[in-house]
Amino acid sequence: MSLASHKRNNFDFLRFLAASAVIYSHTYDLFGFPTVEPFFSFSHQQLKLSEVGVMIFFSISGYLVFGSAQRSTNLWNFAWKRMLRIYPGLIFVVVVSIVLLALLSTQELATYFSSPTTYTYLKNAGGLWIQYDLPGVFENHKHSIVNGSLWTIPYELTMYAVLGVLFFTIRRRIVTILWCCFLMLLLLQQVFQVADNFSFPFIYLSVHYFILFGYCFFCGAAMNGWKHRLSSFPQMGLIALIVFGLSIFLCTYHIVFLILLLPAATVIIGDSDSPAFTARFGRYGDFSYGLYLFGFPVQQIVYAAIGNRFSIPVTFFICLLCTLPIAVLSWFLVEKRFLKLKRG
Repeated sequence: MSLASHKRNNFDFLRFLAASAVIYSHTYDLFGFPTVEPFFSFSHQQLKLSEVGVMIFFSISGYLVFGSAQRSTNLWNFAWKRMLRIYPGLIFVVVVSIVLLALLSTQELATYFSSPTTYTYLKNAGGLWIQYDLPGVFENHKHSIVNGSLWTIPYELTMYAVLGVLFFTIRRRIVTILWCCFLMLLLLQQVFQVADNFSFPFIYLSVHYFILFGYCFFCGAAMNGWKHRLSSFPQMGLIALIVFGLSIFLCTYHIVFLILLLPAATVIIGDSDSPAFTARFGRYGDFSYGLYLFGFPVQQIVYAAIGNRFSIPVTFFICLLCTLPIAVLSWFLVEKRFLKLKRG
């Protein structure tokens, strides 16, 4: 989206909501609360709210990245734009984590900064292979993971690569090809639905999540080809969202995915004309990426400071309020500056 102006839609609001949902869901995992996440219970242990948040991200990403491809002059121009969106924020969170979390390590600073593990953590900045630990950091927590949100970055980069190659090699029939891709992924989802632990060699992407995020992404991309029709039917997005909720409650959410209710609802609602609040939600910037990247390590720091002495809602809001200023700084100091290079 242009930094100068925002079309009256809900995408910025939905992305912020999705990032907040991920932080909320992680509160249950990281703080050791004995109660089960409400959405996980509501869906009969089929789906966590964090997964819904990530699926919303991929649906919106597919829709917007397809538009980016249409505005790109060639594959390299497209790749450059994608790199400017993903890597500055990613590199920032990786470097900041290495430097600042040294203060929370159980090891001496000299030992911490002489450990090979400290420097292999830098490979996370490449976005393809993820390392989850730093020497002595959070080792007494329930989970010693430094940033558990980074695991989706390799999937995002893979989707960019696939879409870019498809778009610039078979551009004239791209929408048809994208629908074929998503239908193929739906078929594969039925084949591999019990193969959660199977992964692609070399890049270690889970087949289960590659398929799950893939058809969200490609559905969003394919629906961009229909964007002139979407704003005429905003009520269809609401209907799709309601049916999605009823379906997971009735323990049949996998059937809903076959007709793409969640991705469809996300794109239709996101592209619809909206009230002033949601339409202007991102007028100061898109803080959702920073929220997503920094949310997990901030939650780990909050846990180190206060444990789980407060209720879940209070703990969640503490984490959100602590993460938001960092996300704002990430946007203005790093992300926005690099996005301006797209115009060059």
